[in-house]
Amino acid sequence: MIAVPSLSPAVRQVIAVLVAAAGVQLLLSFRGDSAAHVLGGAALAMFLGGATAPALLRRHSAAAQLVIFTAVLVAAWVGEMTVFGPFDLDDVAFTTGGAFVALAFLPQWAVAARSERARLILAAVALAGAALGYRYLLGLGKA
Repeated sequence: MIAVPSLSPAVRQVIAVLVAAAGVQLLLSFRGDSAAHVLGGAALAMFLGGATAPALLRRHSAAAQLVIFTAVLVAAWVGEMTVFGPFDLDDVAFTTGGAFVALAFLPQWAVAARSERARLILAAVALAGAALGYRYLLGLGKA
């Protein structure tokens, strides 16, 4: 039997987010920026989850998830209204969808070591950069 190295929680989370974004891109190829919104929403949720105190995540997991999701929703809404406009509710929906994918992993971060949480935050920053690069450097957008 071939030994498969176990993947760190940060790597597993990044893979799940990338698979979700790729699925959105495959299903909605006519809407080029939707995958970027999935990546961006997941990145923000991962960053906030990684920055939240583990004790808070352990004691108040559901409340922490609600606060992080609400922060992503507000950021997506305000971002669409100001920076990334014109406003498109679909973009807000895909951004929050990315947050849902990322929040599925939140319970793991309540017990993760500090070094693994640091990797999560770095992965979130990398995903945010990938989202912006995918959207703007490739010139993708609404059809």
